[in-house]
Amino acid sequence: MRCLAVALLVLIGCAHGPKVNEVVFKVGRKVTTRALVTSATFCPGCGENAPVTITFGTPPHVSVVIPLCYAHAHSKIGDHDKLSIELALGHVAATEGQIDIADCTSKHLVASVWAVFPDGSRLDANIDSELVDPGH
Repeated sequence: MRCLAVALLVLIGCAHGPKVNEVVFKVGRKVTTRALVTSATFCPGCGENAPVTITFGTPPHVSVVIPLCYAHAHSKIGDHDKLSIELALGHVAATEGQIDIADCTSKHLVASVWAVFPDGSRLDANIDSELVDPGH
């Protein structure tokens, strides 16, 4: 019984993944920053450049731009979908990354994101957010 309790405490203590609508930054195994979704927009009038933009943190820390957002999509940085994951400070683009979209409509996005930046830091995000039209 004691071993089970210790194992449970270890598992709880090691749970550093993102909560819903949160991004977690890590360098190696160390969590350096956590930030919540502060803006989630669907911009039908923006053309192909940025129909869905998710911003984390205040002031903005990272933005995820999804040019093609549809249910069951899997996009990687550098593929034809032109996914962009960028640190706001200095506009540093991720060198690799991916988004797995469970559902995306003009009103709501459910997705998970990961990315790696030139300095070796990594982000993981879990998104389940309502989308608003910035023009209205």
